[in-house]
Amino acid sequence: MKFIYAQRGKIVALWALFLLWPVGSMQSWAWIAVLALGLFLRVWARSVMGEHSRGNVHAAPRLVQTGPYSLMPHPLYVSNALVAGAGVLISGWPAGVKAVWWLALVAFYSLLARAENRFLQQSFGAEWHQWRRSFSVRKLGGELRRTAWGRALRQDAWTWFWLGLFLMLWYGRTQCFGA
Repeated sequence: MKFIYAQRGKIVALWALFLLWPVGSMQSWAWIAVLALGLFLRVWARSVMGEHSRGNVHAAPRLVQTGPYSLMPHPLYVSNALVAGAGVLISGWPAGVKAVWWLALVAFYSLLARAENRFLQQSFGAEWHQWRRSFSVRKLGGELRRTAWGRALRQDAWTWFWLGLFLMLWYGRTQCFGA
């Protein structure tokens, strides 16, 4: 599982390349809303988490419990699944292929989340158990106003690079192949 965690970005990139294969045509603009929600959640999560989540090593100097982490256990994985879901929506693949692709991605992130839960439980013990029991929408309150959005955007520079590249390739595909 450590190998999969370390290579998670490359694995998702391969899935993204599959979506660029020129078939069919885009049927919906719903992908814009899904992409926006995924990116918003990602920036919000990164703004409260800090830099320690980058790289190939499992490390957590503290248990993050604010912002989206007060609402759900793995907001970065959820945001990644939403962004990937937007990619699925803009792909020209038939609905069955899209469903299988997205379910495989959700299964992949579920495996990562389980491994991360074990790691956090071992690292933080009782604090982790208490945090897992405490999710509540009422905590949302002022969290959005207290986050460092600019820092979060800079910390995720590679995410923006790869997303931009994917969108440019997708646009090129639509122009060249009409799909």
